[in-house]
Amino acid sequence: MVVVLTQREPEVSPHIIFEATLCLQARKPLLVFVEDVLSVDRIPPRVLRSRFSRRWFFRQIRDHRQSVRLFRSYLGDDPPPRYQPSASRQTCLAIGLSVLQPPVRDSLVNAVGSYGYNVVAGRLSDRVQDQSVELSEYLACADLAVEILDSPDPSDQYFMGAIRGTFLPRISLTSEPQYPYDDRVPREYQPSIVSAIDSPATLSVLATQFELYEQAFVELDTPEEVTRYVDLLLNAANPFGEYERTTRNIFIKELNMGDQYKVGQAGAVGPNAHAHDMTFQQVWNEAAGKIDLDALAGDLARLRSALKAEAKSPEEDAAVGSIALAEVAAKEKDGPKALAHLKAAGHWALEIAEKIGVAVAAGAIKAGMGL
Repeated sequence: MVVVLTQREPEVSPHIIFEATLCLQARKPLLVFVEDVLSVDRIPPRVLRSRFSRRWFFRQIRDHRQSVRLFRSYLGDDPPPRYQPSASRQTCLAIGLSVLQPPVRDSLVNAVGSYGYNVVAGRLSDRVQDQSVELSEYLACADLAVEILDSPDPSDQYFMGAIRGTFLPRISLTSEPQYPYDDRVPREYQPSIVSAIDSPATLSVLATQFELYEQAFVELDTPEEVTRYVDLLLNAANPFGEYERTTRNIFIKELNMGDQYKVGQAGAVGPNAHAHDMTFQQVWNEAAGKIDLDALAGDLARLRSALKAEAKSPEEDAAVGSIALAEVAAKEKDGPKALAHLKAAGHWALEIAEKIGVAVAAGAIKAGMGL
């Protein structure tokens, strides 16, 4: 990983610091370029770093090139690929579920399975030799972990620690409404709050986390695409080191490879197609004039009642929870968040909305889903 730390408000981007911290935890090679006006105490001094100045940058190029050469010599010309011994279906470890009520726990396991994962939810410990080997295999071959941090079970706590030690990707959740968040770390990187007794609300949070985990923003396949991406980075860069909410929209709209846009898991879409990977802020900017948030909140209240009466599966329960969260966001006048939750509600919610005649809600769901 190569990190460039620049002066921002109030000092350094907490997002970049968090990503550098993840790199250190994973014991991956790290090179940090630090602007000379910054005092950075969260990057250990052992990390290879180079100071740069905005005023004297071109005078320092030889120093920076030397840092890059040192970094590259450590990496080597042909680093070994990742060794993956398992060819089985992707696996998700589910830990700490004992704090959830049985219906919520069962719904969560079923939901994870519906995303295409084999779910391992049993208690494992290294105190029994057979389980120790099994535990090692799960840690070596798993693709993801979903953990409820509040579990008091020592086996769960050991398992969570082992997951951190292997740096397995994880979705961290908590059922504690007063969870002690760390102010130094952006809230979106910390555990999300779920309900131990409310399945729809918990499944809605889980759906949002899985969508984030499985999202891929840009795929670069050729040197030409990499060059185009670098040029776009330079053109979009702010001289004051500020990252605005519209910055990502620039990349989604302008990262044009030939006659196609490369936008995340939506794949390549042409200029006349729908940009499904647009941010909800951008979608809201385009739809705000057509959607009255007060009317939307009223429609969603009616839709939530109708969905609740018809819901029969965990997926439909999750849709009810998404509609409830969208209703709360509409009441709080947060249009982008409302659209995000409405997208998660899916086609079944849209069908019921059209069936019962809540036109504002139906239109908002279509906007959120890019229809």
